[in-house]
Amino acid sequence: MWIFLSVDDAGQDAFYLHTPNPNIGSHFPEEFPGVHWGSSELAALFSEWLPEFSLVAARSSFGFFLFAEGYGLSLRQ
Repeated sequence: MWIFLSVDDAGQDAFYLHTPNPNIGSHFPEEFPGVHWGSSELAALFSEWLPEFSLVAARSSFGFFLFAEGYGLSLRQ
């Protein structure tokens, strides 16, 4: 699962559930151009609210990404 928070448009904020995709592989997070993983201020803020998750954050010019590392099961399980 992951969250996207837009810097310009709150209507673009979203919560996603990610499952493996056989067409592109199942690597997540993808390496998107201009997205810098390791934005600690966002992960630190959400970690206070969600201490049970191991969170990883990223920053780009258009928004923030946050995902819970190693959380969840395949929908087939």
